[in-house]
Amino acid sequence: MARKRSGDDLKLDIREKNGRFYAYRSTSEMVGGKKVTKTEYLGPYDPKTDKVKEKRVRGKQRPKEDITASKEEMDVKSLLKGISFKQYGNVDLLDTIQRRSRLGRDLTLSFGSSAKPILCAAMAVALNGSTFMNIEDTMERTFIREMYRSKAVYDSPSMSEFAHRIGSCNDNIDSFFEYRVGASEGMLAWDTTTKGTYSLLDGLAEWARSKDDERIPMVKKALATDARGVPALFEIHPGTMSDMATMKQMVDRIRRYGRHDLMLVMDRGFGSGANIHLLNAENVSFVMPANTNMKTIKAIMSEFQKRKNDRRVFDSHAYDVWETELAVVISDDRFNADGEQVYAIVAAGDAPPEAERVRAYVCYDSKKYSDEVQRVRVMVDELAEKLERIDAKDPMREFMRITGKAKRYFDAEADGRRLKFTVKNNAMSFAENRAGLFVMLSSTDVDWERMMSAYDARRLVEQNFDYDKADDRRFRTGDSVTMLGREFIRFVALIMKCETAAFLRDANVNNSVNGVLDTLSTVPAAGRDGDWTVMRMTKRCRDLYEVFNMERRSAPQFYDDVCDPMEVVEAFD
Repeated sequence: MARKRSGDDLKLDIREKNGRFYAYRSTSEMVGGKKVTKTEYLGPYDPKTDKVKEKRVRGKQRPKEDITASKEEMDVKSLLKGISFKQYGNVDLLDTIQRRSRLGRDLTLSFGSSAKPILCAAMAVALNGSTFMNIEDTMERTFIREMYRSKAVYDSPSMSEFAHRIGSCNDNIDSFFEYRVGASEGMLAWDTTTKGTYSLLDGLAEWARSKDDERIPMVKKALATDARGVPALFEIHPGTMSDMATMKQMVDRIRRYGRHDLMLVMDRGFGSGANIHLLNAENVSFVMPANTNMKTIKAIMSEFQKRKNDRRVFDSHAYDVWETELAVVISDDRFNADGEQVYAIVAAGDAPPEAERVRAYVCYDSKKYSDEVQRVRVMVDELAEKLERIDAKDPMREFMRITGKAKRYFDAEADGRRLKFTVKNNAMSFAENRAGLFVMLSSTDVDWERMMSAYDARRLVEQNFDYDKADDRRFRTGDSVTMLGREFIRFVALIMKCETAAFLRDANVNNSVNGVLDTLSTVPAAGRDGDWTVMRMTKRCRDLYEVFNMERRSAPQFYDDVCDPMEVVEAFD
């Protein structure tokens, strides 16, 4: 029905639908010579008031396909509600590594029920490589807690308290070291490094100058590593304690463990006459690189180049070798800071027959020769380019800063703000003549094969310190007991990373440990209410599973213990 609204001239078309009334307005217009009627909806109509209510504004109508997709998305969200996704592949690898190396067994034998939280925390440290305040975050995003059904709390305050309890368990830590040293295969590489602190650590830290020329409280960390590059024990000493004093303490500890057959591998900093005299006095087998700046070492290197030497092969690699003996004697005219006479290393022919002997292997590696010559030439060329650009108030100071130890390859003088310099041909010739040559010193009971095995192991200690320093360069506590507990947990993490590195070397896989862990972190486990599934993995992850001979599972593994209980039983049989 159409009728006129009071108060205006508009005609409204009132229509009824399901007991409700709606108002429309009809208008006419000529289109193409024809009269066309258009109807516009105005809104709901109220017969009692004879008024039209304002119509509800509607948005743009969505296509049917969008509505369907939205409904499907809502269905997926409802299905995923409560499901967690955790990094699984990297945790699975670390668990595989720790079981194969019997790390969990040694922790259980040494710490009992505390073995699980120690291992879980160490895994988190191995994965995040940072401070203890981030362990809980790592637990949340990885499968560690679920894999071992761990109920421990890993937030920062709890970890500080837990680390203090571990640090106070000296006998348990000592027992763990005894198991790890007992499993080593007759060789331990030993080295030390200094670490700065933010406190004096109850008197343990001592003020000293760091490598960055800052004066801060320092402690000395000593680390023993087996032939595969896996750490066996560590010790913390005052920062000013001598390296040989730390070595003697370590030897005493190892002998207390019942091991009297170990050979120590040390770096060239230990190669003084006094240190070798002490090693001989302690009846310790040893191997160390010689300091090529020593007069006697320079002499035998020059003699080597005049001789026809033996050709020996180690690990499918050929070397020219001269095996000779040197002697350790008291120097008549030299004294140390304490007024004691200094021991010197001399040619065997220049010492009495009863003098101590030390074996020297002078070796030439042709591949090492080409690599070293190339390295020196490239280094000198790059430094020369930097020296050409010097424009400074004190150009000689800039020269010293830029060249460092490589200054021996240049003659330089200031020329106003610039630098005049030439490359020393005799220094370059000397470096190239010495390229490919190295000298190893050892006790007289060490043969060629053992010496070369030790030569490789020496590099792995430096690798371990690199891992250690990359994780955290400071002790972040003022309590020495808490510091020891934290260092022990980080030491367990270091064992897992070094075991992984050793496996990669044995498999000839040129991947970094951190790179492998990052790649496997992309393998997630998804689940809720204890029902978990391992999601699909990429080809790269599948290849890594094959490298480590790991089983690819559709469902993750769960463990109540960090090792097979039978391993603990067998250890006591």
